[in-house]
Amino acid sequence: MPDEPPRCDIASRTCILFDFDGTLANTVPAILATGKKVLTEYGMTEEEMGDMRRLIGPPLPYGYCEIYGMSLEDAQKVTAHYRELYNV
Repeated sequence: MPDEPPRCDIASRTCILFDFDGTLANTVPAILATGKKVLTEYGMTEEEMGDMRRLIGPPLPYGYCEIYGMSLEDAQKVTAHYRELYNV
């Protein structure tokens, strides 16, 4: 068929990349739980946190600055703590 795209021989590839987050694994529960813990320790109430799903997508610490109005310095500290907890 002439309209068919050319096939790639995957076996000849030296590297194959997979999108882990959301494709191979549902990491949303872990992201939300870790974010809630970090923001609670930062001193925020659940009401102030609002919809935690807003943190999914934007890169950290940018998300903390834009969504929660943190200074860059605070957002970097919160991000470092988030990564410590998430990696465990």
